[in-house]
Amino acid sequence: MTIVKLTDFSDDVILEEIGSCGYTKKLVIKAITAIKETKIKFNHKTGFTTNNEGFLSSYTSYEQQPIEHTISNEFKPWIMNFCSKATRGLVG
Repeated sequence: MTIVKLTDFSDDVILEEIGSCGYTKKLVIKAITAIKETKIKFNHKTGFTTNNEGFLSSYTSYEQQPIEHTISNEFKPWIMNFCSKATRGLVG
């Protein structure tokens, strides 16, 4: 598996992997749903991340990690960023 998408995992699996990090479970589930809708994809071989709007990010120096670390290493920051913005009223 080269391309990993958040939609490849159930909400329960994602929540179990990343925890709530001090946010409510309801907010984290809302963030997971919102991030899934952006269709973020992570290319496990190259380290490139893209979404449905063509946004692209990459590592300057990427060392391939085990595939099972993808949720916490690649998707958790997106989810926690959404939660942070939501608590400050910056997302609907």
